Amino acid sequence: MKNYILTIILFVGIVYCYAQDNPCAKYDGRPMPDWIIGATPEPHNNTYYYKVFEGSNSDREVARNMAIKKAFQQAITFIDATVNSADVFAAIEKGGNLNVLSDTYHIPIYFTCEFSKKTPDGTQWIYWILCQIAIKGNVVPQFDTHFTDCNTHDIWDKQKEECLKGIKKAEQNKNAKALAISLFLPGVGQMTKGHYVEGSLTFVGELALLGAGVGTYFGAKKQTQIMNSYGIDYATYQSAQKAKPIYQGVSYACFGLAAVLYGVNLWRAYTLEPKRRNYAFYPTMIPVENVTNNNYALGLGATIKF
Repeated sequence: MKNYILTIILFVGIVYCYAQDNPCAKYDGRPMPDWIIGATPEPHNNTYYYKVFEGSNSDREVARNMAIKKAFQQAITFIDATVNSADVFAAIEKGGNLNVLSDTYHIPIYFTCEFSKKTPDGTQWIYWILCQIAIKGNVVPQFDTHFTDCNTHDIWDKQKEECLKGIKKAEQNKNAKALAISLFLPGVGQMTKGHYVEGSLTFVGELALLGAGVGTYFGAKKQTQIMNSYGIDYATYQSAQKAKPIYQGVSYACFGLAAVLYGVNLWRAYTLEPKRRNYAFYPTMIPVENVTNNNYALGLGATIKF
């Protein structure tokens, strides 16, 4: 039972991922054409259909060949003849005519649009090809070879705009939450945005100023009590009379500075940009040494992005 409780504590109290990725990162760089992201065009007649094929590899040309191979694999299934796909793929890699298998036989496929883009980490190329494929191999397809919408990205722009609006709304919510927290706990709102040093200094500074203000306020009251005490000597009365305005001045100054710091705290909590956190904590299972029955201990793992 104890282990279950520890597990719950670790999951609830520790499993909080700080390494957040930009949800709109996929829209960085070149905008993808609409035909890749769901706007596949309709055929102009009933002899062919459109389909998108995709290949990926660290080498751009290899990624292209992979997409072409997938296209031919589907197109070949409609040919009413025996075709050696290995020969087709070998011809592709040699850079032959992609639409011709031999001098007398044509593969019923037409490459309409092509597009390539690197993955966000820059390690892979992704290559897309929009193809017109014949419905049947024994019917001469009437391909539309004048398709000119290869570079439209209206849907892409709309999705990017919606994503950016979502980010803006989320940021506004974060700002409002940080402001609400800092109303009651000065500096903590900044901490929720990753500004721990500023938040800590604000929190400690506010406590110090309020503490000094309250202390000197009661110090001034104490001097008033001394002045009003029955039977005190003149020197004590004069000392209290001189000390009272000093205590009052310091008290007013501390409360004034605390009010200014509180206002700055609210402004900063709302306007600060969240810091990008490059580390994450998560629970992990650690093998226990010197045992043969696969025992594990629950531990804490960390990931750091450099």
